[in-house]
Amino acid sequence: MIRAALLVCWLSLPVLSVWAQGITVPLEQPYGLQFQRTNVHNGNRVKTAFFNHGRVTGGEGVFPNGAWPVENNTYIGDLNVVIGIERVFQDTIVFLATDPTQRTGRRLRDGRIVTIPQNAIVDTLSIGAQRGVFIADTSWFVTANPSVRFRRTEKNPGGLFYGLTPFAGFFNPRQDRIAMSHLPETWPDRWPDQPTWIDPQTGRAQWNGYFGRGITNADQESYFVATDATDRQWFDAYGFLPYPGDTRRYGAGLVVSVRGLQFSNFLAQDNIFWIYDIKNDSRFDYDKVFFGSVVGTNIGGTPAAGGISFFDQSRSITYSRATSPRNVAGNWDLRFPVGLLGLAFLESPGNPYDGIDNDGDWRNTGRNATRTPPQFNINGGTGPYDFDLTTRTTDPESGREVFFFRRVLRAGDPIILIERQRRRIAKYDNEITVYVRRALTVPERDTVVVSLGKRFTIGPNRVLTEIPNNTLDDNLNGIIDENYILHVDRRVTEFDLITQQSRARSLPPLHYIDYIALAQEFPTGLPEGSGILDPIVINQSLYPMIDERRDDGFDNNGNEDGSELFLDARDVNEADQIGLTSFAFGTNNDFDLGNISEMVRSTRPGRFDLIPADVIDGDYMYGSGYFPLGAGQTERFSIAQVYGTDELNILSNRDIVQAIYDANYNFARPPQPVPRLRAYTDKDRVTLYWDSESENYRDEFIRRRLGLPQGTNDPRVKNFEGYKIYKATDPNFSDALVITDSRGQPAQQLRPIAQFDLDNDVSGNFPLTSRALLEQSRGIAYFLGSNTGLARTFTDSNVVNGKTYFYAVVAYNRGDTALGLYPSENPVSARPDGRGNFLLGPNVVAVTPGAKVAGFENPMGFTGELEPVRRNNRPPVGDGKVRYTTLNPKEIEDRDYIIEFQDTSDDGIDNDGDGRKDAEDAKELAKITASFRVIDVTNPARPDTIIRKSTLPLSNRRSYRRNTNLYVADDQIFKGILLTIENDIDVRFDALRSGWQRTGPDAAPNTYNVSVTPVGPETFETAAAVFQHVAQANDFEIEIVENNTSSAINFRRGEVIRSIPAQPCNFVVRNLTTREPVRFFFPVNSFNTRLDTNLVQIAIAFSPSSLPDGTDSLFSWVISFVPTRLQPARRPRIGDKYIVCFVKPFASGDQFRLQARAVRVNEAAAKDALERVKVVPNPYLARSLYEGALPPGVQTGRGERVITFTNVPQNATIRIYTARGDFVRELRQDSSVEGTVRWDLRTRDGLDAAYGLYFYHLDAPGIGTKTGKFALIK
Repeated sequence: MIRAALLVCWLSLPVLSVWAQGITVPLEQPYGLQFQRTNVHNGNRVKTAFFNHGRVTGGEGVFPNGAWPVENNTYIGDLNVVIGIERVFQDTIVFLATDPTQRTGRRLRDGRIVTIPQNAIVDTLSIGAQRGVFIADTSWFVTANPSVRFRRTEKNPGGLFYGLTPFAGFFNPRQDRIAMSHLPETWPDRWPDQPTWIDPQTGRAQWNGYFGRGITNADQESYFVATDATDRQWFDAYGFLPYPGDTRRYGAGLVVSVRGLQFSNFLAQDNIFWIYDIKNDSRFDYDKVFFGSVVGTNIGGTPAAGGISFFDQSRSITYSRATSPRNVAGNWDLRFPVGLLGLAFLESPGNPYDGIDNDGDWRNTGRNATRTPPQFNINGGTGPYDFDLTTRTTDPESGREVFFFRRVLRAGDPIILIERQRRRIAKYDNEITVYVRRALTVPERDTVVVSLGKRFTIGPNRVLTEIPNNTLDDNLNGIIDENYILHVDRRVTEFDLITQQSRARSLPPLHYIDYIALAQEFPTGLPEGSGILDPIVINQSLYPMIDERRDDGFDNNGNEDGSELFLDARDVNEADQIGLTSFAFGTNNDFDLGNISEMVRSTRPGRFDLIPADVIDGDYMYGSGYFPLGAGQTERFSIAQVYGTDELNILSNRDIVQAIYDANYNFARPPQPVPRLRAYTDKDRVTLYWDSESENYRDEFIRRRLGLPQGTNDPRVKNFEGYKIYKATDPNFSDALVITDSRGQPAQQLRPIAQFDLDNDVSGNFPLTSRALLEQSRGIAYFLGSNTGLARTFTDSNVVNGKTYFYAVVAYNRGDTALGLYPSENPVSARPDGRGNFLLGPNVVAVTPGAKVAGFENPMGFTGELEPVRRNNRPPVGDGKVRYTTLNPKEIEDRDYIIEFQDTSDDGIDNDGDGRKDAEDAKELAKITASFRVIDVTNPARPDTIIRKSTLPLSNRRSYRRNTNLYVADDQIFKGILLTIENDIDVRFDALRSGWQRTGPDAAPNTYNVSVTPVGPETFETAAAVFQHVAQANDFEIEIVENNTSSAINFRRGEVIRSIPAQPCNFVVRNLTTREPVRFFFPVNSFNTRLDTNLVQIAIAFSPSSLPDGTDSLFSWVISFVPTRLQPARRPRIGDKYIVCFVKPFASGDQFRLQARAVRVNEAAAKDALERVKVVPNPYLARSLYEGALPPGVQTGRGERVITFTNVPQNATIRIYTARGDFVRELRQDSSVEGTVRWDLRTRDGLDAAYGLYFYHLDAPGIGTKTGKFALIK
């Protein structure tokens, strides 16, 4: 009895060290159902609501529910997360003298009166006259998210919720949505788990991404964190606290972080991933844990009719389809026949402790593994790692023949004992739990040893038999839980979705670590002299892909490229995954999440139910267990929803899901970030404008596949190609869906109303050059454009005033045939919020065109040209122009702006990436436009820089070959104004503007044709000349004089200095741009130096003086005067000037002035326009084309009703009356410039207005009144 008492004390000690890698939420962080939030994933064709406690879809009036490909087409009822932990509570209980039945007693640990579990009594005790017992009570803790499946059996006494609830702080508390990557307004000000992830420029939180700080690898990523801290199961029964002495959290100390990932790539548009990271944040190790997920199907949105399901164990996926294509809900969008749903169990928890290669991947490493591990013997035997043929029995779940691993000990036999230790991981500055092995030999007489806290008696002829699923090493060979079915005679059931047939398939036995052999090979331990077999040393030196784990800072499979994007928690292969270990099937609404015993029974490892052929609307539960979860340890499971139009389609989509998972949830993505779209409406038109940030996107997925360095400009990586504009009248963009695939199925490619693409060598349809691409694309060609050149504004005049339209702008890439990657474009995200508003992605707008208020005026007009600023009485150097367009007059204020340019010669930047900048780089000395800025000079004493630097003119110059004189930068849109800058950055001779000037009445000289070329080796008649050409953007004046002398030039020919002497001539050369004289010379072996009628070539030295060593190395142009032989010849004479003009880009200091003026209302004009106020439609005949469709989830009802008052003056009040004069409703114009006021045909009491004749009275202060009538006709 004393031994038992001591054992109780030892087992009850908590682990008090720092917890391991994984999410850390401060203990004081609030939690509870009061912080429940929802949001919707709609980043591709899958549309689903989800809650931040873990449930996907289902209940509480939240839609859509696992819908595809539009919001009304439902496939899933609910998707839930379940976690189970088994723990043994050992206590001493003294019987109560008042209870003669000895069924209750006082627990010595905390003094609580408890009921004594009779089947948990280990021993009895006596303390004087008192009697008592030692107990070891095994208890399951099962927790889950809130669900309709909770029926309060065994849990939730008194109606309290015991389960997973969300943490506060992981969403913006000023709104009601879960944080999502594409919606920065949903992010918190600070992330509780990453409080330092702050953008230094904005001071706001950066995205808390799966791949790290500010990284968005999916097109839509959601993130939230939940806890079991409200689940008091163990506290009520045993007084258990996961943080001893701290009652701020109950439960088992679980922290569950969840991410949803969606990719908009055409190939991945029918899938969504859910990733669950579950951390044991308590101070205790848990030896026996399972993760599970309960799925309720709702194929067609009609639970009564439901669907039928098929389970493919070989791929861990369940397919469901409708019993009949007619069994769909009333609001089902019939353009999309009901298809198939698949729920794929992808990633499972790992078990880095058992010594077994659970996932069979021991070969998959780039490291030099020194050993080939042994494999379990399919024939059995008598060795320490063989199953015993004499232990044949029948498994009650599967009905299969099974055997057990049994050892009969002999004196001198080796045994392995296991103990838990904590190890510090320097990389993460934390500790992890490890299982350390130690070798002993069986003594000549019985001896008690302890392994993993359990006492074993060893000695000659003692029999040790492994007990599967108890997470112990019962036969003391160092391997935990050898299982004949899971590890040796491995069989899976394959289901062929095409033939609807199942067949069994055998898998090879798994490999394991032979600890007994290691102990014999390293008798002093590993590392040598340690006396132990250290699991970290074994893993990193012998078997990197057996018992691999994701928290040790070690790259097990050797695929890390320095970015740490493929290390530990970010690498799906660095976990010794145990896989899907159970599948339970039940009828509709089975699996009560509040029934602990049912959850445990449904997830018992090895249970794989067969689905009866006649069961309709079945639900099912996935399970993965058992495995230890040490204090601070995080394990993961993930599930993917995958959809398809038919069997072939869903099988193809399943393969895409697997490919994304195998690539660590990476896939080719469209350009990022998504374009930010804005719109301005007016009568009969909608103007769209967006930014250009996505044009510089580099696809990291492709870069890594190609092995290219970060920041590369390789066009396969920097693969932006263009923009498409989509238009629709509903948020699903359904009326833009016009494309079907090669099998006639809807394929969700939208028809654009406009497309703009780079003017390059990419155009036409994307070539489907391989069978794989053809199959994946289903024969759908993607149009890459027709080299139109880029634009970032578009005006749509094909609109009906008063009707709501949805517009989306998507950026797309060019795809890659060699890599088998189809082009990708940004997702279109739009949905109603149920309160009359729309939740829109940044690249989507919902607008209603219509007239502005009466008297509306825009002083700036639609477009205009900016005035150049003369500085020192000189105009700008550049020849271009700057124009403005008033994209959104409502945003314009009365301000004065200066637009100022800077060139490459003095901007302090290495513009071309060659390692040299400004004066060090001949190419940058050419003074090509580098950037511009916009300065608000309304108050000259306090100028305010609005745009600090736009670099697009230089960095993207090759993107505008067709329109070399036009570029539009994203940040040229400011305060509702678009700047369009005509600026040719290719410096070249302008023959049209060049020519002779002669004073007096005589005609100009005609004896020469003039050309200009860059200085080249021929100027020096040697290829060894050392020089650089500078494309000098200046105009020159060559004046005929009586006598002059050219400059002497010294240049290097290799290491030798050569000279070109000064020569007499009859002209001088001046720089017209700078008003400075120019050093010029004649090329080597020039014979003519006088401009008369002979061939003359004039070479220009760039520098006004030679280098300190007396040489020149920078030269610009050779101006060639070639005789024409025209008659009669008019020769140049003294005083004649030839002006050499160049096409010049804007240079540093060039400025333009913009006077912006706000819109205004002219009251006189408003009075004149008062008679144009009208009601549309009039009469209203039952419905109107201005009305929207029923919102998602609503199957019946009238839906929206609306009429519109147009041309309404500002601040007007409209009062509506019945024909009898009864007051119905008052409407107000909201003081904006929009001249449209809508009425939802409801009275002031919220009732539907009756059909009949109505009158209205409009009162506009300062303008006048107007009356009218309209009819509502049934």
